[in-house]
Amino acid sequence: MVQKITSLPVFTIFLALLLLVPTSCRKTRAQSEAAIKELSKGCVLVRLRTSALQIKILREANNLVAAKKLEKDLEARNIEIIAAFRDEFKFCTAYFFFSNNSDRIRQNKLDSIFVNDKLEIDPRIKPAQDHVFVVDVGNIHFQAFSGSSEGIIVMDTQFKPLERPFPYYVRRSKPIPLLSKRMVEMVKELNYNLNRYYRKLNL
Repeated sequence: MVQKITSLPVFTIFLALLLLVPTSCRKTRAQSEAAIKELSKGCVLVRLRTSALQIKILREANNLVAAKKLEKDLEARNIEIIAAFRDEFKFCTAYFFFSNNSDRIRQNKLDSIFVNDKLEIDPRIKPAQDHVFVVDVGNIHFQAFSGSSEGIIVMDTQFKPLERPFPYYVRRSKPIPLLSKRMVEMVKELNYNLNRYYRKLNL
């Protein structure tokens, strides 16, 4: 008798958890469906890295050669990212901003922070859409894999990653490292995944 009384609350908790799982899944699915619908009418803000702190440290250490090389490498990479989105991302409009303006995005202060294809700040560029999401490119922490990996991730404007079933990330890696995806391939895959999910929902 004592054993039955003791196990009753445990069973009740277990049953409650089982009932909560479908509710949680339905909520996440509804949020994902709302997000893809909003994104189809909205835009993505693509974050371009500056590594400003690292460059500052190199300059302060009088390591000007390394600082200049890092700046050139970042410039080339950022131009590559912009070109990839221009060529392969058709799901919605894409805008580009430097990572040192991330707090401006969080605060919804979007004036004079977006860059043109030459990486120049252009005050005339401003998203006209109401539905805005952030895309980050680079070394991303993927919660689903409990680790970091090169890739692309879609987030809200507070830089919180979206959740499955929304196709919110693309990983660069392939089973054979030498065959890892190029930037343009990752952007193309993201565009394909978003379109496929949108069509699947018949929105």
